Amino acid sequence: MHLLPRLAGVDVVHVDKVARAYARLDRLRPSAVSDSSRTGLRRLLTTAADAYHQAPRCELCLTHNDITVTNAALPKDGHPALLDLETFGLGDPAWDQAASAVARDVFGKDPQEHEDWVGGYGYDIAAADPRLYELLVPIIGINSALFYLDWADRIRPEARPEAELRLETLLQGRPLPWGWAPFYIVKEPTPADTTRRAS
Repeated sequence: MHLLPRLAGVDVVHVDKVARAYARLDRLRPSAVSDSSRTGLRRLLTTAADAYHQAPRCELCLTHNDITVTNAALPKDGHPALLDLETFGLGDPAWDQAASAVARDVFGKDPQEHEDWVGGYGYDIAAADPRLYELLVPIIGINSALFYLDWADRIRPEARPEAELRLETLLQGRPLPWGWAPFYIVKEPTPADTTRRAS
């Protein structure tokens, strides 16, 4: 995808991951995060964004912007495919390139999965440009924590402990690995849980 030419005559949205993080932070309801935690996250995001914007970066190209195992498929014909193009657009390829290493370092995925991904893609940003990778991780982490805080607040209250873990990890500046759980691991509420919340 990153090597594809821009589509002539087709408007492709510019994807700014930093701007999206600020917007997501602003949209959080007071019930999702305290004022002090919101201020702390904004301070972290501003520091990380300033460092990222000052670093040398690649030319913008077509990017997926949500690379995960669940957003990829290998059909019977052997040609890999990317799914869920909701966030597809023109952006910095480093965000896509960092996804596999982030899955390893943040979410505790099998390192061999990362090696397999690197073998297919042909580039390991964490090894080739560790400074840039280190700049991306906190912004990706903040985006992920904001998603979880909002998700737990609006839809899945049983995800609150994971949301709090992500928030504490960032605000306390814990080193990698973080050991966060992918969102699809959160268990569905049991009937007993539902009864307790209703009572």
